[in-house]
Amino acid sequence: MRKIKIRAWYTPFKNHNIGQEMKYGSAGTILTFAVMSPEQYKVMQYTGLKDKNGIEIYEKDILKISDYPYDEFYNDTFVVNWKEDNATYVLGENILLSKFAYYSEVIGNIYENKELLND
Repeated sequence: MRKIKIRAWYTPFKNHNIGQEMKYGSAGTILTFAVMSPEQYKVMQYTGLKDKNGIEIYEKDILKISDYPYDEFYNDTFVVNWKEDNATYVLGENILLSKFAYYSEVIGNIYENKELLND
C-alpha cells in the first residue's frame, strides 16, 4: 500500500508553495499542518509515480515529455490531472500518466509556473 502524500499551495501567498507534506491518519484526519482554513489552499496529491529523475509527480504538476520513442505527438508539455470517471491520473484530458512517467520530467506546477503552459 502506498502512502498518501499531499502538498498544498497556500493561496494568500500566491508565490509560495508551502512545501510541507501533510500526512493523513487512518480515519482521514490531518495529523500535521492543519493551520490554514481549507478555502485558503489548493491540495495536490502524490500520484505514486516518479519522473525520469526520481522526482515525485503530484497532481497539477507540469510535466515535459521528451524522447518518447513511439510517437512524436507526446513529446510536449502536459498538466497532471485526476480523471474521476476512470479513477486515474492523466496528462491533459486523457493521456494515461503511468504510460509516460518514465519519459517525463517535472518542470513546475500550475500555481508557480503558469508561463510553462501551452495556450
